[in-house]
Amino acid sequence: MPVAIYLRSATFRRSDEEDSLRAQRNAISAYCDRHRLNVFREYEDNGVGGYEPLASRPEGSRLMSDASERKFDKLLVCTLDRLGRSATDVVRAVEHFERLGITVEAVSQPGAVAFISNSELAG
Repeated sequence: MPVAIYLRSATFRRSDEEDSLRAQRNAISAYCDRHRLNVFREYEDNGVGGYEPLASRPEGSRLMSDASERKFDKLLVCTLDRLGRSATDVVRAVEHFERLGITVEAVSQPGAVAFISNSELAG
């Protein structure tokens, strides 16, 4: 099952950005190793705030395009706020991927996606 990885750092200070991205990458890599997952592609948005819609981000746009072509079956993020800062934006992103048959998993927040998918936020 090919998986995609999405990383995002909003900080504009180079050392903070590198630390954030490194921490996200390490957590997701360890998860992939434990579960023997095949990584299709890593998408990385640097210096992009979470209030910017996923589809408007350079790599977020590529991620969504590849998702619509079903190039991967699962999307891994470290935490859900990598997809968006508002609960509504996160729910919309998760629902978008789920409609395409792609599961979303936040490796540092087990069960978080199931919680939002079943919450009143999901409508």
